Amino acid sequence: MNVFISYSFKDEASRAFGPLLARFLKSQGLRVFFYEDEVFRHPHQKWQEWLEARLQEAQCFLFLLGSTLGQVHVDEALAANVLSDVTRIRIDLPGADSAGFEQRAPTVGGGWKFKATVAAKDGTAMESALVCAIEVCKRGLGLPWDDVPHGHPFTYEKEIIKRYLDLPKNPSASDLAWLIERGCPRAWPQVRHIDQNKQRLPNALGIKTFSDDHNVLAAADLECSPQGQIDREMTFRMAGPRNALFWGERGRVLNVGLLVSGGIAPGINAVIAAIANRHWQYAQKGGYSCKVTGFLDGFSSLAGQPSQTEILPSTVENISNKGGSILGTSRVPEFVLSEVREQALGSAVARLVNGNPPIDILYIIGGDGSMRAAHALYERLSHRDPRERPIAVVAVPKTMDNDVLWGWQTFGFVSAVEDADNIIRHLWTEATSNPRLCVLQLFGSDSGYVVTHAALAASGACDLFLIPEIPFTLASVVTHVVKKLSARFRQPHRRSYGLVLMGETAVPLDAMRYLNDRRWTKLGLSGDETAAVKEYLQPKGFALGPQAQQYLGMQPGARQPITDEVKNEIRTFARTLRTPGQTPDDLRSACLKLVTRVLRQKIADDGSESVRDEECWATLDNMKDPYWKDFRAFANEPRHLLRAVEPRSSDILFSQRLGTLAVDGAMAGYTDFMISQWLTEYVMVPLQLVVLGRKRVPAEGIFYQSAIESTGQPKDLLFS
Repeated sequence: MNVFISYSFKDEASRAFGPLLARFLKSQGLRVFFYEDEVFRHPHQKWQEWLEARLQEAQCFLFLLGSTLGQVHVDEALAANVLSDVTRIRIDLPGADSAGFEQRAPTVGGGWKFKATVAAKDGTAMESALVCAIEVCKRGLGLPWDDVPHGHPFTYEKEIIKRYLDLPKNPSASDLAWLIERGCPRAWPQVRHIDQNKQRLPNALGIKTFSDDHNVLAAADLECSPQGQIDREMTFRMAGPRNALFWGERGRVLNVGLLVSGGIAPGINAVIAAIANRHWQYAQKGGYSCKVTGFLDGFSSLAGQPSQTEILPSTVENISNKGGSILGTSRVPEFVLSEVREQALGSAVARLVNGNPPIDILYIIGGDGSMRAAHALYERLSHRDPRERPIAVVAVPKTMDNDVLWGWQTFGFVSAVEDADNIIRHLWTEATSNPRLCVLQLFGSDSGYVVTHAALAASGACDLFLIPEIPFTLASVVTHVVKKLSARFRQPHRRSYGLVLMGETAVPLDAMRYLNDRRWTKLGLSGDETAAVKEYLQPKGFALGPQAQQYLGMQPGARQPITDEVKNEIRTFARTLRTPGQTPDDLRSACLKLVTRVLRQKIADDGSESVRDEECWATLDNMKDPYWKDFRAFANEPRHLLRAVEPRSSDILFSQRLGTLAVDGAMAGYTDFMISQWLTEYVMVPLQLVVLGRKRVPAEGIFYQSAIESTGQPKDLLFS
């Protein structure tokens, strides 16, 4: 939705309030037109042209009424007053000149046509702007206020640490502007407690306990100023049993709920068993009853038809070393997508509060989307009447992609990498014994951790690996792979082979060059697959110039040499390409087909189809040998095999530890946290921090650089 904010340049209160209101609204995914911002972005455009264009695009018109009215300000209101399909909302700042504004009401058409009037409260401009933004969304636009950031502002934990460390001790509104606009907390959050004032219960486990003074710094290296972190309380609370408990009253049944969301991963059952066993241990020692309920097939049993089972000691006996999930799992996008989340959350809250049994503590085992759903569910629960029975929400990270922030690694990741390494070596044996090229697709919806680890582990077997973080073109891929194949063919045995590893959303930026070219008749993409690639490569909030589009094949024409400026434009465009959630099946299969079949056709072509347009062909004479005409390339995608493997011992132990410590934190009364191993310690990470992004492989990091050294691939796969 497009929102236009109108204010008087002469009114100081409006000038201070307007930018803050705009940033809070932007944090909800709204597109906000604010004149000061737009002048900076469009200095070539005249104001009157800008005004008319923005008003025509707006679905919502916000009029800030301060103590001073300006003629331009009133003109904007008059222009918006006659537009149809525009929601008009007036915001009265302290000291608003309401009488003067009413005197300027249009004489025809029934006066001002505002749907609602929101009064800004006295107080700081920031707090007042936040309250008004919430009111505008809820009362004026009928939109729920979402405490989960839109998009993924961060891709690496150190980026978050640095952003908060750079804040002054007493930050101003301008200091916080970047964070506010992206829906980030305005101060480093601490793990939440349900009720610090409730009478605590003694812990009867008889084991060592931790106090709330046991905290861990967010960063260990000296570059991140330990004293600065201490001053700003940038710490995580140590995980472990507490001396005083919130739950466990004698004579009352403690009802615990468990669900698994997303794809399966080795170690899920070990987490389930650990949570159940730890709760029964607390109940036995504390003299109360505990009932553990498993919600089948993930969030679908909370949003739709209830489907659940009671977990008994016999249920979890000898399951920790089993693959899969005894509770099943599912992906329910309604809990992830902000536009439809409210209804799903309402159903989930009703089920938790009124179900049989009503739930006291809910454990959510899942990945990035599940962490966002868990935090949104907590926020929805926290808006209930404080006199109602509290419900704790605790998250355990589970992802094969290893892309959840604030976790050293997730359970199942080690098992996945080890099995991926075995598969690579088996397929390398196949490709070398019966010489051909293998293209192997692994996990990586938005992050390339599994692919990069596997490429490094299988050092010597992999010629090239492609991940979503590193933009590439098929032209560069062909150049590198052909050079590798050609070098092997020059050996005395006169045979060649190769292996390419790729993530599931490793999308070539020049894909449209091949999809739009009639010479490429053997790609075999379906209409849905082609549409998925086009949708992914569609510029989102970034306009590519004609030279860049032509270079990438988005516009017709031969590829021409480009300037450094255009190269930087393409790199900037590449950074906007992200997969917000689960990878669409059509996009995944399209990527594998494109890489495999373009390579196959390039290698086998004898020149009659004129598809060899890369410079490398002129220098590789042996690629004209008849040997290549029948050279084969095959694809393999063992993703589901990797998901279903049994966990290694290390993953079992890690999963058990996470499950046990999650219960310890929940029993002490903590909520809205993710249990994690961060650096050397197990900690409780506020979900407010977890939902700030998805972890990605840093291109400049030692890890990635080591991996490309092992394959010999170029650092630049866009223009090489």
